[in-house]
Amino acid sequence: VADVILIADMRRYTFTAGEKITVPLFISDFGEKDIKQGKLSWRLQEDTVILDKGLLPEVNVTEKGLNSLGSVALTLPDLKQAKKLTLNVSLNSTAGVIKNDWNIWVFPRANGADIPFEKNIAQSGLDYLSDEYPAIVSLKRGDRIPKNTDLLIADVMSKEVLAYLKNGGKVILTRAWPLFATESATFEPAWWKGEPKRDASAGTVIYDSPALQDFPHENWCDLQFFDLIDNRYVMLLDNIPGAEHPIIRAIDTYTSSRQKAYLAEWRVGKGALLVSTLNFNYNVIKFPETRRFLRSLIHYGLSAQFSPKASLPVKYAEEHIVDTSYRPNISAPAFKYYYYRGSWTDIPDYAALTASDSGYVSQINLDDIKYTDEENYALLLYGYFNIKENGNYSFYSASNDGSQLFVDNIKVVDNGGSHGLREKSGDIYLKAGIHLLEIRYFQRGGGQALQVCYEGPAVEKQMIQAVQQNTRKK
Repeated sequence: VADVILIADMRRYTFTAGEKITVPLFISDFGEKDIKQGKLSWRLQEDTVILDKGLLPEVNVTEKGLNSLGSVALTLPDLKQAKKLTLNVSLNSTAGVIKNDWNIWVFPRANGADIPFEKNIAQSGLDYLSDEYPAIVSLKRGDRIPKNTDLLIADVMSKEVLAYLKNGGKVILTRAWPLFATESATFEPAWWKGEPKRDASAGTVIYDSPALQDFPHENWCDLQFFDLIDNRYVMLLDNIPGAEHPIIRAIDTYTSSRQKAYLAEWRVGKGALLVSTLNFNYNVIKFPETRRFLRSLIHYGLSAQFSPKASLPVKYAEEHIVDTSYRPNISAPAFKYYYYRGSWTDIPDYAALTASDSGYVSQINLDDIKYTDEENYALLLYGYFNIKENGNYSFYSASNDGSQLFVDNIKVVDNGGSHGLREKSGDIYLKAGIHLLEIRYFQRGGGQALQVCYEGPAVEKQMIQAVQQNTRKK
């Protein structure tokens, strides 16, 4: 702890080559000596090589506390490779020399070379990738994967994706569930014991792999990974073959010591599977680090180096797929609910239960459902809602006790477990039209609550209204 500190107001840490940036500088001064005739200088460096430098106006601090020093304005070098650079700032004054530095990551400008046009690359469930990269062919969920596809990028493991894998296909999977159990995590590491309901990771390790050969790192996730792993999920890989050799490991706390990962690979049948829980969503796909990371994975997926050593049994994969074609028949413009009596500590297995009651509600509200004044019960709700515009949508589930939210049979929010009122959220890219919503909820004594909302393009956060199943967008 120092009495005098140089501060940079770094709103971002990742940039594009050639970008013009402005970094406001401040000084936190609670030192005994007055700062006068200060010479304020800066340098942009790659290791010990100075790429740019400059001087700012003389510094004379007249009041203790936080004071502005002006801003560093510079144009980043037009790098052809992604690099970590360092901004060094030094203040030499009557009070002595004060220094500080900040790492930034600069990525090459995006161009057509991001994706090899000579290869047949397809995506399923990630239409915004085809908008961003025209070379990526768009497939509908449920479509058979063409045999000439060199690489498939899919959002979930479906029977079609698995069939392609078994026959020798190469797949990048951007959502680990339901293939593996997952746990919510954040970029900020847990304290020494961990917080199981929020983040139980103590850090990260990146093992040497050609999958990340085009992405700068020092074998751990520094701030260039912030938007890639913050508020994401980690895979829980205990008892999964190859779990001890992921590409990006999330270090568990000593109280749990589980096998967890953000990025890992397996051989499935004759094919190769790369599973990622990093953020490649619509809202970050234009970020320079996201584009570079995805580019690195795609080039790896197309190469002969993509040959995983660990094997995931086909039978296991067959038992952990999403039936993307499932559409329950709901005759009314409402949510159909099923009520189950019993006591659970987490979301129950509804397939093993018999509903005690059922009915319809126009909105998801416990007050409108019979028997919710009882101490212990579970609910399963289905319904359809309308999206008017393509885009990234955020869904929220605030509940007491646990809840899960699914859109088109894909888990978007996991707020499970016994707990007081708590809201969790998740994002998914949706095309305009009718989509299936499924809510799973259980109540275990004490207080109870369930509120489901969403927001997206031109839609403020609001409750979800049910529509007729066969409604068509005009």
